[in-house]
Amino acid sequence: MLFYKSPLRIGGTLQGTIDGLGLLIGASGPNTKIIPGHGVVSTREDVIAFRDMTIELSDQIAEMIERGMSYDQIAEANPTRAYNDRYGDPERFLRAVYAELGGEE
Repeated sequence: MLFYKSPLRIGGTLQGTIDGLGLLIGASGPNTKIIPGHGVVSTREDVIAFRDMTIELSDQIAEMIERGMSYDQIAEANPTRAYNDRYGDPERFLRAVYAELGGEE
């Protein structure tokens, strides 16, 4: 699972992504292997971690927007830093979440 392969990038919504991940979690068991269209084979635990990261970052970004931060200020604050090594380049994910949550460029 990679930031840049997020369903947000291809027209999905943030809540739809979270809901879809929840459905996948509910349909999988501890030994389930999830084979994505792109990326590495994942486990249920990987999907839980990705869903939790998505919720955590969207909450952080929403708070930053409420404080009046611009996209550039949020990007500079690097709220994704703890996840960049695991999930890759976060720019598209960050831009999609920022735009969906009502941020103004």
